[in-house]
Amino acid sequence: DLAASERGRRHAEQERDELADEISNSTSGKSALLDEKRRLEAKISQLEEELEEEQSNMELLNDRFRKTTLQ
Repeated sequence: DLAASERGRRHAEQERDELADEISNSTSGKSALLDEKRRLEAKISQLEEELEEEQSNMELLNDRFRKTTLQ
């Protein structure tokens, strides 16, 4: 009957809209996660550079210390 068909249509539309919202939220959540991943990768890269610099400084200090103790 027409009323049952109308209810079914409204229910299908509501379900469609809910799924569209879920997809939209999922997409924006994924975008936020990708942004966070890029930010963290940049931070890791920065920290790796700082670590390399500190390791080089430590090697230089160790060389100076050895030279000083050998004299």
